[in-house]
Order: sequence, then C-alpha cells, then structure tokens
Amino acid sequence: ICLFVIKVWIQDFNLAMVPYYLHKNKSPNTPNFKVSFFCHTNFPNPNVFKYIPESNLFLQSLSKCDLVGFHCIEHEQNFLNNCSIHNLKLSPKSTSTIPFGLNLQRYEKFLASARTLSILNELKRKYAGKFVFFGCERADYIKSIDLKLKSFDLFFEKNPQLINKCVLIQI
Repeated sequence: ICLFVIKVWIQDFNLAMVPYYLHKNKSPNTPNFKVSFFCHTNFPNPNVFKYIPESNLFLQSLSKCDLVGFHCIEHEQNFLNNCSIHNLKLSPKSTSTIPFGLNLQRYEKFLASARTLSILNELKRKYAGKFVFFGCERADYIKSIDLKLKSFDLFFEKNPQLINKCVLIQI
C-alpha cells in the first residue's frame, strides 16, 4: 500500500492536482495503491470556493483520494457541499474529521514543573522592565515567521522610542 499524505494551501492548485495525477498514472502492478490527502488549512464554503480558478478540477482531483481529512467538521462539510454542487460522488468513508489538539494536562504539568518555573524566573529577571513578545510555532512556510520579523521592523520604525525596550523570544 502506498500512502500519500500531503498538507497544502488551497491556493496551490499544482499540489492539489497530485492525487489526480497519481491515480491517472498508477500501474496495474499496484492494486492496493491508496492516496490520502489532509487539508491543513480551512476549506472554503461554496460561496467562496466558486471564485477559486479551476475549482472543479481541484475537487475532481481530491475526489480521487481514498481519504480526505480535515481539522474540523465545518471544513469537511464545506468540502462535501462543494462536491455536491459539482456533482461529484464520494464514497461514505472517503472523508474524515481528524482534529489535532493539545494534551492540556501534559502542558499544565510542564508549566508547573520546577525546571519550567526556574526558566521563567530567569527570563523575568533577565528582561525585567522590558516588553516581552513570545512566539511559539513550527518554523514552516505557513507560519510566516518572516512576516513576523518584518512586522517587528515596522513596529520599531513607527515606535523608535521602544527600541531596546522590547524583546522577542521565538521558539
């Protein structure tokens, strides 16, 4: 079984066409060939989706998947509604909501640990009297850390009196 999972921005038509091309070019020697697609971003409702160029081809490609996953039920429902409008038939088990969440108990335990409290106290001491901005996200193209840094430049251009009074801690 070949499992192909991809995260994509809806705007990137070329990546969304991958399931179509994989199925078009699959070999008779791979009868168990499976394609899955995880939509990492919001899937637009039909009123918005109709304005996406080549939206019908986009849906046709995703309809070739054995499974299309979404973060929440609303995004899955938007996908199904769009497929219905475009007369695309899907098997009942071809979509799923696969929420990714945080284990809050784990983070509460982490925050209350002696090591974490020690680090927080050290940061408070080190940056006393300063505005501290804290960013924590994956360093990938979706999170746009470059835009965050550009926004800090703009912030300091507009507020030069705050230079040396602010700290960004980025994890």
